[in-house]
Parts: sequence; structure tokens; C-alpha cells
Amino acid sequence: MTDVSCAVPAHNGSAPPQIVVVDDDAMLSWTVAAELAEAGYQPTVFDSGRAVLQYFAAGGSAAAVLLDWQMRGLGGADVLREFRTRGYTAPVIVLSADVGFKDAALAEGAVDFVQKANGFTIVLAHLQRVLGQGARRHVH
Repeated sequence: MTDVSCAVPAHNGSAPPQIVVVDDDAMLSWTVAAELAEAGYQPTVFDSGRAVLQYFAAGGSAAAVLLDWQMRGLGGADVLREFRTRGYTAPVIVLSADVGFKDAALAEGAVDFVQKANGFTIVLAHLQRVLGQGARRHVH
């Protein structure tokens, strides 16, 4: 077995921070969810913009949202507009294969943007920065 170092959130015995993952690519969203769980977060996965809006409308919450920009149906721009219209305050990090959407995502209210090709380590670093967490080291 190889030791792998990763940053984990500090939550002092309380429940791990809940991170909502929204992506219509099932393989990607479940891979990100597994990585989040390994890093000490509690992921909740949705496969559409409509599903995540229903979750929040029913009283769901999250420490942060990882949102795919290009989805079938309601895309990331539509979801962000609805989040802001409905007063949802969870910070949203947009994930996209195309860096050309960065300015639009930030203009629509995303707090950050990560190109999917950068990999999970970069997503995790951006998430920790957005959540204001120090990068504590942990060896598995």
C-alpha cells in the first residue's frame, strides 16, 4: 500500500462539510464525489440543474457547490441565475472543459472557475480556498 497525502478539511469532530456536485456526466460526478469523500467532505450528487434546484427549494444546504457549466436542460448559467434569484448563498465553483466560459461563469455569480482538465487536486485546492480552510496535511 502506498501512502498518499491529501489536504483534508478541519471540522473538529463536527459533520464534514457538505459539497453538492452537479454534473450530467455520471462518471465524472461520481469520481469527484469519491475524491471529495476521500478528502473528508460529504458529497451529494445531482445529475441535472433541475434536480439541484429542487434540492435547495426543499430546504437542502451545502457548504459549496461544484457546478458543471454545460449540461443538458438547465445549464450552469441558468442554475446560477436561479440560485441568485432564490437567494441561495452557497458559494459555487463552476467546472467546465472549456476555459472560454470563465468570464461568463464569474459574471453570473460563480465565486471560482476550474477547467475540468486540471484534475481533482486543483478542484480541491480551489474548494479549500473558497471555504477558507487551511490545507492541513493527512497521510492515508
